[in-house]
Amino acid sequence: MKKIIIILLVLFFTNNIIYCQSERISSLLKLVAQGKIEEVRAAMPKLLADYPNEPGVLLLQGVLMEDGLRAVKIYKNIVKNYPNSEWADDAQWRIVQFYGVIGDTLEAKKELEFFRKNYPKSEFLAPATDVVQSSISSAKYDFKSKINTEKAVPKTQTENQRWGLQVGLYSTKSAAEYEKKRFLGMKLRTEIIEKEVDGEIKYAVVIGNYSSKESAEAAKKEVEKKCECTPFVFQKE
Repeated sequence: MKKIIIILLVLFFTNNIIYCQSERISSLLKLVAQGKIEEVRAAMPKLLADYPNEPGVLLLQGVLMEDGLRAVKIYKNIVKNYPNSEWADDAQWRIVQFYGVIGDTLEAKKELEFFRKNYPKSEFLAPATDVVQSSISSAKYDFKSKINTEKAVPKTQTENQRWGLQVGLYSTKSAAEYEKKRFLGMKLRTEIIEKEVDGEIKYAVVIGNYSSKESAEAAKKEVEKKCECTPFVFQKE
């Protein structure tokens, strides 16, 4: 009887510790979304020292990295070595998002198929699917745009022209609003602009409102660091 009670107590305290860790990581991820990155960075040394192989801590480490490729390696490590962790589907979503944002549609589609097969009930599956579809549409749109631009006669820039940095293109407004909220949390001026791509309405998430293309290009590196993505200069109507 005593052995049973001891086992139950151990299980209780173990589950309680895991729950507290989960809550702590969730709260830190929210701080990142709010743009309080330095606050989270300050908490990382102790977390890594106490829980060096905890998947949630590894996920946070990847989220804080400015180098997207290094972050993806961490996410893939989580999915491979901790596939049943509560953070595994979050890591896989970030892998899909990375390839979708940089325009690697083949890799994005491959990772999305893996996502569907292994985490069919994940809350991140819908936005992951949307990112890949938008990435494919955007690639087609950019190709056509480039051809049309080369054929068109160059226009003289007017004082009314404005420029932004497009960081995402989505087929649903709800997905675009989700991303907009994330960037607003980073204190970045963000808006959603409707675009017609292949006869369909898409929703572009655009950061900034610059008076010239040069200004937008100058801001690109800074935005790149914050959003951990590859934005491209976008001319507003």
